[in-house]
Amino acid sequence: MLYTGRLKAQGALRPRFQQGLTLLELLVVITLIAILGALVYPSFGDALSNLRLRGIARETVALCRLAKYEAVTHRQPYHLAADIEKDQIRVTDSAQQVIKELDLPAGIRIFQVQVLSENGPADATELYFFPNGAAESGSITLRDEGGRSIKIGIDLLTGDARITD
Repeated sequence: MLYTGRLKAQGALRPRFQQGLTLLELLVVITLIAILGALVYPSFGDALSNLRLRGIARETVALCRLAKYEAVTHRQPYHLAADIEKDQIRVTDSAQQVIKELDLPAGIRIFQVQVLSENGPADATELYFFPNGAAESGSITLRDEGGRSIKIGIDLLTGDARITD
């Protein structure tokens, strides 16, 4: 019995790695996590804002594709109208009936809509898509509250819209 009691007494002494953390060690780890979080947060916020802007640009490209599709399908011109005051982009037919509209979220604005003509770029509020698949060559520039902007270009011959940055 004496021998077994001795083993039990030795079992009470556990190696250091099996003992719990001290309060000081725990506070040091929490402080390091807080410092790293403070350093990473601003860049994470910028990335989210950039993703939001790109998402709205992709939705605008989808509206351009819809306008082109409707123009070819119905054999009449369709318009992509940008309302800078309301931050709204919509597709309308030749009778000005709204087919689809996109309300931009808070913090993202239509910065500029341009049509490229023989005289150079000119500000506009509408871009036309024609029944033969062509379109007015132009661009729509969106800008967020952080000053980042993204440009959607529309090709004259093909009527294709692309994000051009």
